[in-house]
Amino acid sequence: TALSGLGYQRYEINRVLKKMPENITEVEEAITYFLRNV
Repeated sequence: TALSGLGYQRYEINRVLKKMPENITEVEEAITYFLRNV
């Protein structure tokens, strides 16, 4: 994924994505959320 290309480990990505609100649909929103919550 693009995020793993930035050096994030897969388990970190999965941990954050599990907590991501359902109302996030845009890729930009998802990345912004991820970067705020890593």
